[in-house]
Parts: sequence; C-alpha cells; structure tokens
Amino acid sequence: MEKNLLFIKPDAVKRGICGDIISRFERAGFRITAMKFLWLTKAQADRFYPNDKEWLIMLSKKTAEAFTRRGKKFNKVGLAYGRQVKRYLIDYITSGPVLAFVIEGNDAIAVSRKLLGSTDASASAPGTIRGDYCSDSMYAATMEKRANKTLVHAAGNAKEARNQIRLIFGSKQD
Repeated sequence: MEKNLLFIKPDAVKRGICGDIISRFERAGFRITAMKFLWLTKAQADRFYPNDKEWLIMLSKKTAEAFTRRGKKFNKVGLAYGRQVKRYLIDYITSGPVLAFVIEGNDAIAVSRKLLGSTDASASAPGTIRGDYCSDSMYAATMEKRANKTLVHAAGNAKEARNQIRLIFGSKQD
C-alpha cells in the first residue's frame, strides 16, 4: 500500500468543493487515513515545496510547455524563474486555509495525479478534477504574475509524499 499527501488549496476551500474532491478519491478506492484543516505559514510553505535545482527548473519548463501549446515563446526557462514560481505558489497556498489529507491504496501517487489531471488545467481532460472544476491556465497565471490555481496539491513521488506527510501530520502517518 502506498500513501500520498493531498491538500485542497484555498480557492477550492472557499468555493466549497472539498466534499466533491474528496469523494473522487474515495470512489477510486482510496482510504483516507488522516485529514485536517490548517492555514500554512510562509515558512511551512517554503519547507513544503522542494528547493532542489531540478524541481525548480521543472517548474519553468512546465510554463514553457504551456506557452508552446499556445504557439507562444517563453524565454525564462531556468532556475531563476523556477524560484519565482515557487514564490507565487507560496503566496497562493498561504492565502487561506487548506484541507490536507492522506490517502492510502495501490499506486496512490500515480493514480491520484491522474485523477487530478494536468497541472495546466487548460490541458486537463474532462472527467479529471482540474478538467471539471478549474478554468485557470499556466499561461494566464504567468501573464498575471501569480500561481496557476490548480485547486489540489498531490505529492509527485514517494519521497516527496513522505516528507510532506511528516511536515503536515508528523511521524504518526509513516
């Protein structure tokens, strides 16, 4: 059994769609093992997202891909822009309460990310959470100098999930 940390971000909490989002994971067969509302501080949010070079560059590459899908050029790929996106993300997830929860089940990380859809909601398929509930795009977020509002966070790999679960729930969820 694998675990993953997810949290419903402030805009989705404000919209009142937490129950709809959680039910998607339950209907997919996942068991929820922990859940709590919290309002992350900037320091917690900074520890929450990785600081490694590879992850930061990946953020800028995703933005470049979103621009390419629109036939536009994006010339800021690299570490500096990745750091800027991380600052946008921190501002976004600290703007209100989040509902954090841990799911457990077979292939929890890969399946939860499929249920969510693309981090660029404009590229998310109907039937995914982002495809059904989100109308934002990386392109719009970049042009407006803010985070892409993706509604839900999910850890991307087992190490990230373990670290994020510990940060939010402590070691009792290991």
